[in-house]
Amino acid sequence: MRLKRLLAGALVGALTLTTIPATEIIRAEEVETYTFTDRKGVTVTVPVTAFAIRVVDFVPGDPWTTVEQNQDPEAALGLPDFDQKDDTYKADITLGKKGVLTLELGSYIDDRDGDDVYIFEDGPEVESIYVAISNDLETWYEIGRVEGATAGLDINGKVPEGDVFKYVRLTDTGENGGGTYAGADIDAVCGLNTIEEDAVDIGDDDVGQVMNVKLVNKKVKRMYISYDPVEDAEGYEIQYSNSSSMDNSKAFKTKAVKGYFKNAKGKKVSFMKGKTYYVRVRAFITDEDGERIFGEWSDTQNVTITK
Repeated sequence: MRLKRLLAGALVGALTLTTIPATEIIRAEEVETYTFTDRKGVTVTVPVTAFAIRVVDFVPGDPWTTVEQNQDPEAALGLPDFDQKDDTYKADITLGKKGVLTLELGSYIDDRDGDDVYIFEDGPEVESIYVAISNDLETWYEIGRVEGATAGLDINGKVPEGDVFKYVRLTDTGENGGGTYAGADIDAVCGLNTIEEDAVDIGDDDVGQVMNVKLVNKKVKRMYISYDPVEDAEGYEIQYSNSSSMDNSKAFKTKAVKGYFKNAKGKKVSFMKGKTYYVRVRAFITDEDGERIFGEWSDTQNVTITK
């Protein structure tokens, strides 16, 4: 709700050791760290790479704002930059009632002491959001609910031990006010305890990446897939969705490197005519303890069902 625009924000920003007003617009490429004070009065310093760098998906809620400047989900990327003195500055994205925003961070969230994820929601109005995180856009872990201003969440006990996470999904609870700016207003998202991407082992080095994935709508409502075999792979996992972010995806495992899509019972899957589907594949092996070790996902391919 935009009533909060008239009030002072809860955020105090700083570049390295220099304190600056919350209203100053800061660009991530100009600094290496960013310091802020959360709603509890805790001062936090994070690398700028901890903030969101890409919008994976955005589904606005209903009702949603009709104000164009607050309809762009990319307003949630980078450092918090809401300017309370200039209400025309495009500084946040309004989710709308039950709207969903999925973001990719510039580094991986790691579970350490205290809060691990921060959501920057403009102003003192209490607008609630459900928060989930993922490392592959396939499996999501609900880590809690935040309510207004700059709020953090601890992921301890809510995710598998030792995992790290690159994606954050924000869902408006539907309990927030309506009017011109229905739903929560997101200025930025960051990880507090983060690991740089080059320090994270994504996919096992012993399992090669699947290459040359090809999709064809050969028969009515059927999808045919083929890809290059991976040396020493015991099988492959094929994931598909009608969303480019792979939300609400389904998956099945196979030993074949070509064939029609099948469900867990081995029956061919029927796809809807006119719909576009997104697909990716990864190989796996089994270790001495019987645990599957997966390689990296292939590049995502898509096909529109025309038959």
